Amino acid sequence: MSDGFLSAATISPLMLAATAGFVDWFTSRQDRRDASEHER
Repeated sequence: MSDGFLSAATISPLMLAATAGFVDWFTSRQDRRDASEHER
């Protein structure tokens, strides 16, 4: 039981960080695309 809790405590923050990083990358990519469209 402690092993499962330990792996969950390790994996959850990693998944949260990966999700946050993906969202940050995705939004920044969208912002750059919008900025390039505004320049035209």
